[in-house]
Amino acid sequence: METEQYQPEEQTGIEIGERQTEERGWFYYRFAELIADGTDELQKALARFQEEQKNSRRMDVTDMMSLSLAIYRLSLELLLRKNPEVREVYDALRENGLRKIAAQKQWEKAILTTEGEEGLKRRKQNGEGPINQNTPEELDMKVHNVQLQVDAGILKPSDLTYAIEVRDAGGFYQWEKERKRKGSEAHIRKLTAINHPITGQVVENIRKLNEEEYGKDYAERQYAILSELASITSQRATSTLSEPSDRITD
Repeated sequence: METEQYQPEEQTGIEIGERQTEERGWFYYRFAELIADGTDELQKALARFQEEQKNSRRMDVTDMMSLSLAIYRLSLELLLRKNPEVREVYDALRENGLRKIAAQKQWEKAILTTEGEEGLKRRKQNGEGPINQNTPEELDMKVHNVQLQVDAGILKPSDLTYAIEVRDAGGFYQWEKERKRKGSEAHIRKLTAINHPITGQVVENIRKLNEEEYGKDYAERQYAILSELASITSQRATSTLSEPSDRITD
């Protein structure tokens, strides 16, 4: 007697697509181009991930970040489809960014040819190159882009504060350089105020980091400032400790 062979039930393309969509996890929505995905599919995925986020305390940091980024990209794609103004600003910034990347590659190639690796490194340390050049209009558009996303509830007000700071500084390179300068000075003040024995070594370490990131000239200027700052703060602390007490003792 012949045994009847199992014949799998034929599935339609729609059913297969639905199953594949259900199986898509954070990784797909973090990195894939979502423009080809249906709006209903994106909405379902967003609702599923938002539900998972409620139990995110049980996740490790990496999983929490992956989930948050997937939720952001889904939310942004849905907002782009819903709001034409957001789409227009986002697309303009994206196209401008791609042009800058292409121009940066050409610029680096030209500098390598004429000045070599050291010349290119020096110029990049100084913030040169198309990638670090921003017009006021570009910076304003970036702030507007963040503002629209904050208004829609997919970014936080702190993101807008950051965007405004970067704009006011003239761009990310300038903002980061100034942030590090202020942070270094504040750190040295704290160490010197308690007469910490490693203060001098920290000043030297900061000099080395500055030289690697921003060049020798900048590093030496900051080294002089930090050294003087450490000396002045130390002298003030010593003077305060050596001052006679005004209290009258019996």
